[in-house]
Parts: sequence; structure tokens; C-alpha cells
Amino acid sequence: MFFDFAQYEFYVTSALCVLALFGMGTTLTSKAFLGVAERPRCLVLILVSQLVLGPMVAVGLSEFLYLPPGISVGLLLVTALPGGLFSNIFSLYAKASIVLSVSATAVCTLASMVTTTLVLETLGSHHFPDDFQMPAGQLVFDISVNLLLPLITGMALRRHSPYQALTLGRWSVRVATALMVFYVFGSAQAGRINLSAYAFPTHLSIVLLVVIQSYGCNLLSWIFRLSVVERVTSQIEVVVRNVHLGLLLNAALFPFASEGADHIGSDVLFVLLDYGAVSMIAGFAIVGVRRFDLYRLGDRHPGPPPPELQSW
Repeated sequence: MFFDFAQYEFYVTSALCVLALFGMGTTLTSKAFLGVAERPRCLVLILVSQLVLGPMVAVGLSEFLYLPPGISVGLLLVTALPGGLFSNIFSLYAKASIVLSVSATAVCTLASMVTTTLVLETLGSHHFPDDFQMPAGQLVFDISVNLLLPLITGMALRRHSPYQALTLGRWSVRVATALMVFYVFGSAQAGRINLSAYAFPTHLSIVLLVVIQSYGCNLLSWIFRLSVVERVTSQIEVVVRNVHLGLLLNAALFPFASEGADHIGSDVLFVLLDYGAVSMIAGFAIVGVRRFDLYRLGDRHPGPPPPELQSW
């Protein structure tokens, strides 16, 4: 079954995201989103980190490590992508700000209809066709079905049946966690990433891209004077990108990559898959450090969980 994991990946990720977002919704009220509106600098920082910091790091690594064109394009494409739905799930596991995470994912994904094209045309126009367009319909569908609909359903259930919502929400998150484990195990067993086919600088560039974005976002969060919870949330949003959107764009931009031809898209495909794996590891690392600090410091922690997650 895992050998053909690609056949099941879409359904697993969709179910995972829907269940997790529903569970998150059962912890939230509409008033919680007012806090994000009152502190727009959090969203601004995430946008700046994704649209400025990320592409600058990608270009810098390409020049410094003398990467081949396909790898350079892959790094640029990754940093032009918005945060993915998995970032919301990692924010939940880290007991960070779900409201900020969901808001940032929605805003950045909608903005990507313009910003992704802008980044690619500005920094990599010679590699992409002139008629390149973002799949706007797919983006709107993903936000509506996989993010907003389950979230609003969970919030509505909380409003009308708080006790049932809490119980059902917890079980939804537990099932989503099981699916997350299944997803990680299935992806590893599928053998879709051939690490031996690429030189060490390529692997190093992808790891450095994740690390530099993470620490760079932390520095910007300190400059913007974000709280600890907002800092962790922003870090996750910047590191965990919407790789599934990247795969869709790669198939549209370089259609022969899927056939294994000697084409720039094959390198881009590798970068997308490898970055997805490394960013997942980074996401679990951020969650682990955060949960350990919460356990170690308890009530003395400078960034306790938001009120809606304190009982989880």
C-alpha cells in the first residue's frame, strides 16, 4: 500500500486537515480573531518573512553554493509559496496561537495569487513561461473546503453545544494525529525522494533554507516585539510552506518532470519533496522544544498557551 502512497496522499492530507481544523474550531470563538485584527503587525511580519526573507535566502544560497539551475529554481519556488495547512496543525500541537496561524494561512494563500507570481517573475523570470498564472480556483477551493468550512463548523458546534464540541474536537484532533503519523510513515516508505541522485550542496541548501528562515523569523519577531506565542506561530508559518501547491505549479510549469525526462522540472520536483520532508522535521522540532519548555517551566513560562488551549 505504501508503495503507491501517492494514490492516497491527497485523501489522507485532506482528511487530516479537515479533522484538525474542525478540532481547532471547537476551541475558538469569533472574538478570538479580533485580537489578530488589533495586532496586524503579526500578519505583516509573516508576509515579510515569506515574501522577502525567504526569496533572498534562496537566491543567496544558490549563488554561494553554486547550485545548478533546476535546484535554484526549486528553492525560489518554495520560498514563493504561502504557508500550508500543516502549519495550522503544528501550531495546535505547539499550543501556539491557532487564530494567528489560521488567519495567516488564509491571508497569505489569498495574497499568493499575486505575490507568488511577483516573486517568480522578479527573481526567476528567465526560467518560467510568459503566460504563467496561479491556479486561483484551486486556491479558493483549498481555503474554503479544507480550512474555513471545518473551522466554522467547529466554532458553530461550540456555540450551540460546548460540551459535545469539546469532546468531539479532541477526538477529531486525535484521529488527525494518527493520520499525521500515517502520512509521515507512508511518505518515508514510498521512496519518492532519491537522496543519492543529488550532491551534498543540494541537500545542504535545503536544510540551510529551513534553518535560516526559522532563525531569521525569530529575529524579526524580536524586532517587531511579538509575544512568545506569536513568535512560535510565526516561525511555524514561515517554515512550513504549501508544498502541495508547489507540486501543482511544477506540473503546470514543467509538465515533462513527471515523466522523468532530463528537464529542469525534475530538479524542482526533488526540491519540493525534500523541502517538504525537512520542514516537517523542523515543525516537529519546534513543537518538541515548545512543549518541553512548557512542561519544564509550567506556570513560570513567559509564553503560556492561549486560553482556548490551556485545558488541552
